[in-house]
Amino acid sequence: MTTKSKESKSLPEPKPVPEMSEAIDDCPFEVVETRKATFSTQTKEELQRQKERDYKKVTGVFKVLQDKIQSFSFYFKKYKNDLRFYTLTNGKKYTLDLMVAEHLRDNCFRQNDITKFTLEGKPYRVKGPKVPRFSFDIAFE
Repeated sequence: MTTKSKESKSLPEPKPVPEMSEAIDDCPFEVVETRKATFSTQTKEELQRQKERDYKKVTGVFKVLQDKIQSFSFYFKKYKNDLRFYTLTNGKKYTLDLMVAEHLRDNCFRQNDITKFTLEGKPYRVKGPKVPRFSFDIAFE
């Protein structure tokens, strides 16, 4: 029985890290300069006007269009430190902020998927039309 002696293999010496300018010069790809993302282009005055518009009170009737529920509860937050809880009942008249009424009108929908078939007969799904779940009909006085 022969035993193999463990030979210690020495790792090669690490190469020194090149300076950044040398690394960019040796880079085979085009270096593109990036900018910091700007998250808000609104001025304080524009933001204040938008808040005034959003907090304007509107009166209307809440309706459930699709589901068989009588009341709907949800949290709503558009601005920092302004989380609100709402419970709305089907067919009742409410006075809400305009931003909440627009949210109920524009963002509360169900998107039904449609199953289609390829020429080979394999099924696949595509997004179907958006079906609104709720409405808030604003009463103009």
